[in-house]
Amino acid sequence: VDGDADQVMQCVEGIFTTVDQLKKVLICVVEGVAVGIGTTLLLHCDIAVASSRAKFRLPFVNLGVCPEGGASTLLPQAIGQKAAREILLTGRFFSAEEAFSWGLISAITEPEKVSERVEEYISSILQQPQSSLAATKELMRQSKGDVGSAVSRELQMFAKLLQSEQTRNRITALLKR
Repeated sequence: VDGDADQVMQCVEGIFTTVDQLKKVLICVVEGVAVGIGTTLLLHCDIAVASSRAKFRLPFVNLGVCPEGGASTLLPQAIGQKAAREILLTGRFFSAEEAFSWGLISAITEPEKVSERVEEYISSILQQPQSSLAATKELMRQSKGDVGSAVSRELQMFAKLLQSEQTRNRITALLKR
């Protein structure tokens, strides 16, 4: 089991390292519910569009684990310390309106207009010089600090917390629902 857990942790770290280092523009779309990694990925996106019906949740503490994917560093940078602490320490659901007001997502649309809004962003980005987009992303990436180290620290703590009986019981209870 420990080998499997290590493999999963390496896979998760690889996902976030890859997304964090992308040279191309990454646009994310949330049309339903984004929980855990689905919300954490938004912190690595350049542009995020959500349906007005979208809901978000970072339930790490509810499961007895800690944030992953750089969320402990990137979420406070993105939405501020107080909002980040409230979201991470309670694990509550939050709305698209809240996510937009905090700057976690770029736009909210009616459910039937999500694709249209994404196409507008894509059309605009495709008109820009690739070299300029890549340079801008690189400069912005540098301003975030060392996200890779944050991801590694989080995953080490995450793996440690997964070993506790309390965490295992919480995850088992969730899976039984």
